[in-house]
Amino acid sequence: MKTIDARGRFRAHGSHAVTLLLAILIASGTAYAQTEPEAPREPEKLYNGWQFALLGGLNLGYINGEYHGDCNCDFYSDEYSANSYYGMSLNIPLFSDASIYLRLARNQSSTSWAVGRTDSLFSTAGTGTLINDLTFNYDLLQFDVLLRLFGRIDGERVYIGPSFGFVQKKRILLTESEVETGAVRLIEDGPIAVEHDLRMSFVIGAEYAFVPFRNIYVIPAIEVDYAFDKLLRDESTAPAFSWRPTFYRAYVTVAYQMF
Repeated sequence: MKTIDARGRFRAHGSHAVTLLLAILIASGTAYAQTEPEAPREPEKLYNGWQFALLGGLNLGYINGEYHGDCNCDFYSDEYSANSYYGMSLNIPLFSDASIYLRLARNQSSTSWAVGRTDSLFSTAGTGTLINDLTFNYDLLQFDVLLRLFGRIDGERVYIGPSFGFVQKKRILLTESEVETGAVRLIEDGPIAVEHDLRMSFVIGAEYAFVPFRNIYVIPAIEVDYAFDKLLRDESTAPAFSWRPTFYRAYVTVAYQMF
């Protein structure tokens, strides 16, 4: 008959118990480590730094005044036109909440007027309806030196300052057409009859900055660009005119903060 060693049996059972207890402790520790929440990350600190940007949007041109063409036609109405605006900018920090905001942008506009009258026809004898169409193409290369003030780096800002518009085009196109015959003749076609190579104006705007990625800023903005002087030719002979072009803009800037 075999005998059973009670002490050996106790040692075997004790060894299994210790192994089981260690396994339970290790599993519990692993589960706790997996479910323990991570420490909250510190939000990235934003600051006013050097930024290079591209910008573009809508340029709403408004011209008020009058134009007396080289024909029996006068244009008195104020007109709007929707045009393009695009360029680049540089943000140079001065203080934590202020910077110099330099912009170089192309400002293109084309504004049209039309007036009608009953008069003698030019292509045949008799009278009829004449339509005069006037188009003013006005293109500027603008350099703006602005002061930018921050409410928050990732929030509201305002900016103000002078703008220097170097005139690239100032072309007048004036035609006259007969409704009855369809005949068209050219009245004026060429640069506006006044010395005008630099448009000086005052810009004021507001913007709001979003930071979707590190060092990337998306900044919608609206602004007004008001000219100091009029386009003026006060002569007794045509063409004579008095115009003040004003621009209202809505555009978006995408900026990269370099440092």
